Amino acid sequence: MSEDGIESNVILLGNEKHSAVKVMQHYGFASLPDDDAEAVALFVGGSRDNGVVTAEQGNPDDIPKLEKGEVSLFSKYGQKIVLKKDGSILIVPKEGEIVRVESDVEFTGDLKVLCDGIFITMQNHQHQTAVGPTSPPTPGR
Repeated sequence: MSEDGIESNVILLGNEKHSAVKVMQHYGFASLPDDDAEAVALFVGGSRDNGVVTAEQGNPDDIPKLEKGEVSLFSKYGQKIVLKKDGSILIVPKEGEIVRVESDVEFTGDLKVLCDGIFITMQNHQHQTAVGPTSPPTPGR
């Protein structure tokens, strides 16, 4: 990676090598492909000195199975987000890892939790009693 963005060293057909070829990516998305990723390289104006990589693909086995029209963001490490054709969103962390949200979360619909066990803290939860509100709960873990 350089000050100007992501660059890649590419080997073209006939073992033609180019260094520091700029990688153009969609706005808001960034990835740093592995050295063995396949790529589409274009040469602006036909000059072999003015190359740009416009798309990369790693190991095809890493690509999630999708149905027609679905979209996925994924990595070779096993995480994926899939925009499903039924309108749902599937978020899957690497096996054995968790989904971590480092901000407040707001639900406007029903929250359905399916799990083996549950731990809920309600740090600011209080109840009204005849003599006034209860104290907030003692923090858990």
